[in-house]
Amino acid sequence: MKCLYFSLVLLSLARYGTSQNLVPNPGFEEFFKCPYTFNSNFANKKIAPHWNSPSGGTPDLYNRCSKGEMGTHNIAGVTEPYQGDGFAGFILWEEGIGFREYLQVRLTQPLQKGETYIVSFWYKMSTYSQFSIDRIGFSLQDTNTLYKYTHNIPDVTYEKIKDKAFDPQSGSWELLQTEYIAKGGETYLTIGNFSDNKKTKSFSLANISRLEPLLKTSAYYYLDEVNLSLKNIRTQEEETEQLSSDKKLITSPGAYDLDNVQFDYDSDVLLPSSYKDLDLVVYTLEKYPDWILIINGYTDSNGSMQYNLDLSAKRALAVKKYLTSKGITPKRIQCHGLGKTKPLTIGDDEESQKKNRRVEFLFFENEISRSQD
Repeated sequence: MKCLYFSLVLLSLARYGTSQNLVPNPGFEEFFKCPYTFNSNFANKKIAPHWNSPSGGTPDLYNRCSKGEMGTHNIAGVTEPYQGDGFAGFILWEEGIGFREYLQVRLTQPLQKGETYIVSFWYKMSTYSQFSIDRIGFSLQDTNTLYKYTHNIPDVTYEKIKDKAFDPQSGSWELLQTEYIAKGGETYLTIGNFSDNKKTKSFSLANISRLEPLLKTSAYYYLDEVNLSLKNIRTQEEETEQLSSDKKLITSPGAYDLDNVQFDYDSDVLLPSSYKDLDLVVYTLEKYPDWILIINGYTDSNGSMQYNLDLSAKRALAVKKYLTSKGITPKRIQCHGLGKTKPLTIGDDEESQKKNRRVEFLFFENEISRSQD
């Protein structure tokens, strides 16, 4: 058994390194007060520290601190934040008059002319959204233009446009990421749908039970982890040297335990601390397209054998869902629930039990039976 302890250096596997994020409060962790209901402030008011609405819309704030309808089980759906405790929500499309909502932030410093920046954020269609759409984008401006109307803002810098308004990734956290060469002086980042209803493709989710009347004609999405940082370009030689110097990469087939892919007690919901390690699994599967993966889920020693077999299978499926949401083909992944068999540690203390609530990754080069896929 090989055990991986991923170091910070692995976070720079991409062709560019990370630098200071110019977006303050990027994950909506800060708030003026713990949110308790839909935002009803007037136009252009602050939504959260550093974030405001630049138009007549009223985006919403969510946080685990909420004991009511603005937590992870909220009036727009059920979701965990991509990371941390907070996230935001807004209407990206509405049939009829084409109502829109946007989120705007002032960067910690203006962009420098000619420099290349990486702009990224995570977005997700809400569970109770009646519609899904094919696009989302952002605008970078040197002034914070405020719009009093409630339809689409025309000033767009970049749009991510999908082939379909609804696809297998819809309803999971999806990533917008692109490079941007600064004109110089851009200080305000605005996120939303900048296309009108004629350009925007929509898909009606007729089987969705509309628990919130405000969403019955709308496409409602969540937003988390917004990043705008200077691209730190490496030469190919530097990148190869860095990767070859690290001994903890997955470079050969075999079985691996990832210490940071864990779950709370009696839960199949991935802890946010798992995402970085899972992103490295995604990197491995992208690097070796002929490899396939078996995910074995495990539990601690509490509970009956059958209950733990079911729970561990759900945990393995939760990991598979995360990997496929990042573009990994589902047929490359098998899932198995092995319950409380093969504990890593023996003990009744919480630390021992926590280590046993895990998943094991088995990488193979060749085809294997997919009878349980």
